[in-house]
Amino acid sequence: MKALILAAGYATRLYPLNQKLPKALLPIGNETILGHIVNLVNQIPDCREIIIIANHKFIEDFNLWLASYQGSLPIKLLDDGTNDVAESLGAIGDICYAIEKEHIEEDLLIVAGDNYFDFPLTDFLDACRRENQDGVCVKPVADPALLSQMGVVLLDQDKNIINIEEKPALPQSNLAMYAIYYYTKDTVKLFQQYRREENPMDAPGNFIVWLYPRKPITTYMIEGQCHDVGSLESYSRLCESLGLPFPGEDELR
Repeated sequence: MKALILAAGYATRLYPLNQKLPKALLPIGNETILGHIVNLVNQIPDCREIIIIANHKFIEDFNLWLASYQGSLPIKLLDDGTNDVAESLGAIGDICYAIEKEHIEEDLLIVAGDNYFDFPLTDFLDACRRENQDGVCVKPVADPALLSQMGVVLLDQDKNIINIEEKPALPQSNLAMYAIYYYTKDTVKLFQQYRREENPMDAPGNFIVWLYPRKPITTYMIEGQCHDVGSLESYSRLCESLGLPFPGEDELR
């Protein structure tokens, strides 16, 4: 299998911080969000390669980060060629680009580069493989305002997905979907069909919305921390939860 980290978004809700740095390279103490994710992926025994897809605006920042990388897994950095929000391919567009550019025909772990979490990815993968299914990570979220900015999953008594809403005004459950996905090689092929049908190419959760009526999906309940760092508020909450200072703009120059 391979791992794909999505780091090409422009995250306007994080302005002005990420006008200087992409959100995946925002600092978490002495580490970055991206570095933390990569460290966790390096713990997966059968992962052969990490692919990071970034935008052209920040590609040199990612190259600088990559120059200091000391992990054991090889990393390939892709440039999606965009320079601003108006040109953005969308998260699913970037997934399709990476699949085609790298000719990916094997199982694929996909992680958004703005997710900070501390659970072992091997636990998630083991849960999916026991059922021989694709998988998505979920976690209860108490704050309705935060839920309204995320994908919300409704499960039946057997933990099967019966509904998913992207950013609902009135969430039907408190179970949030995080952008950490596992897709078998057969499902990886379906991204082409998804795009041909002209489905939304922005939020990566839209593919799961399309997929779950077609294939069973394992929902892995996250234990421990998981933060979607999509806004200044969520970045501040993450720093606070880890007992770290919130960096100012001057520190990111």
